[in-house]
Amino acid sequence: MMRSTLVLFALATAAAARADVRSEIEAANRAFEAAAAQGDVRALAALYTASGQALPAGSEVVSGTEAIGKLWQGVLDSGSRESG
Repeated sequence: MMRSTLVLFALATAAAARADVRSEIEAANRAFEAAAAQGDVRALAALYTASGQALPAGSEVVSGTEAIGKLWQGVLDSGSRESG
């Protein structure tokens, strides 16, 4: 009985952790979409850590918030205001 209780607890804990991670990802996605729609490059760059990286299609990896901000500035300057 004790073992099955521990297994159920572990499964419930893992499911809760997945739900927390999912909600954090969804919140970050909403923040990204709002910043992009407003053309707020600083807010876009702030969504990345100092060692964050982005991989634009057909290009090299871009590293760090400053470089990522410049990347998104270029994207927004090209007329794109929608993510994905």
